[in-house]
This record gives sequence, structure tokens and C-alpha cells, in this order.
Amino acid sequence: MLKLASEQKQFLYELAVLFAPSAEKPTDEYDLIRRCYEALSSWRAALPPVALIAKGMSPEAAAFQALLRDLPRPDVLFLARLPEAMNCRRAPLAKTVERLRDVLDELTTIVSKYQRDVETTIRKTFTLVRTSGQESLFNVAKKWIQSFPRAIAAQQDDLVAYRLFSMLDQQFENDERFVEALCLLLVGKVLIHWDAETAGRFQLKLDDLVSRTERRGFAAAKSDDTTAKEQGRIRLLLEARLLDLAETLQSVDKKNTCAQAVLKALQEN
Repeated sequence: MLKLASEQKQFLYELAVLFAPSAEKPTDEYDLIRRCYEALSSWRAALPPVALIAKGMSPEAAAFQALLRDLPRPDVLFLARLPEAMNCRRAPLAKTVERLRDVLDELTTIVSKYQRDVETTIRKTFTLVRTSGQESLFNVAKKWIQSFPRAIAAQQDDLVAYRLFSMLDQQFENDERFVEALCLLLVGKVLIHWDAETAGRFQLKLDDLVSRTERRGFAAAKSDDTTAKEQGRIRLLLEARLLDLAETLQSVDKKNTCAQAVLKALQEN
């Protein structure tokens, strides 16, 4: 029978409560370790898959990810490997609990971070007219789509762009559903299965899709088949991109007269 010091008993109980706040106080050493392991296993099972493989985490979180992927024997896990992963091998066990609390928060919020980042990317990419309000992402993307002549929306030679146009003819109950659909379209994965590489790939795919679609729109503006109303909508898109370019130029060269003139003209327009 494993004999635990009082500090170890308190440590294991605090771990059990950390993983399962409603955990009851165990009756003996064996029950304490078992309850703690069961609480950890349940917590681990509820994690999004990406939490076990996401890169760019803190050293302690990365070490804990490795433990979660290959759990050792319970007593070894809690009394040796976990303090080591938290870089607390020579520190009081209470320090391990303190650092682990931050690590758990880091792992459980990874999907929320991806959600915030991808929403920022989508809003920045599709926004035409900047406002202080927080318009829904779907509406922002819908207005971008409406800048293009219907003839472009009907073209099927660019299948991804065609699917995007079709998708924005639908309705989504909230931004989360719209983001999920866009993620599936561009990278084939919903956010809970993302990692840092997927996030970068989403950005590249979205930028490429928007760039080639807008080139088609700009070319259509010069076509005799494009109506005056359609040309007016494309003009808003052109002005939005011209503003982006002028601001970028001014950030590189603050005294650039060309950028200053463009910005002034757009503000007065």
C-alpha cells in the first residue's frame, strides 16, 4: 500500500478538484490517486483534439501535452512527472498546482483563440466600409459578395469561389456557423481540429480566394456587359482596396505625397 505524506495528500486532492471541481474527498491513499486519475481522464476526454497537439504553447503546456498523449502510471504521473513538467521538481507541490491551473486555462481556451483570430481575419478581409459597429461577419462577407456582377457569381470554373458565392446566398443562425462553413470550405477542418499550421493555411487560402475573385471583378468593371449599377458596386470595392494600399504606402513613407493625395481624395469623396 502506497503511503503518502500529508503534503502529497493535499496536493492530490487539489489536483482532483482542479480537474473535477465537484469531486468528493477520498477516503484513503489508493482512493485519492484513483479519483485524481479518473478526474484527469474525464477532463482530458472533454478537450478538443487540437489541445493535445497545438504548437506555440508555453514550455509547461507543451510538457503537459506530452504527458496527456502518453499517460504514465498514476503515482508516477502525479508525484514525479507532473511536477517535472511544471518545472517545479524542487519546489513545494502547491507550486505545481498553481502553474498547472494556468496550463489548463491555456489548453482549454486554444479553440477560443483560433475562433477570435479567424473572426478578425474574416472581418478584415471582407470589410469594405469601416464602421465602429460590430456588424455580423456574415453580413460583412455578404456585402463584399454583392460588389460583384451576377455573371461572376455564376461562373463555375473557380469551384471554391463558386461555392463561396452559393454559401453566401444561404442564411446562418450565427457567426460561429458561418465561420465553421468557411473553415470547411477553405481548409476542410472545423476549428476544434485546427493547429497553428491550419490557421496559417486558412489565411493564405482566404487571401488567395479574395484576391483572384477581386481581380475578376475589376476586369468585369471594364466590360460592356456590366451595368452602371454593377459598376457602381465595384467602384466601392476598388475604393476600399485603394484605401488599404494608400494606408500601407503611408505607413512605409509617411511623407509620400501620392498616398496623402489618395487618402484626401477618398475622404472627400
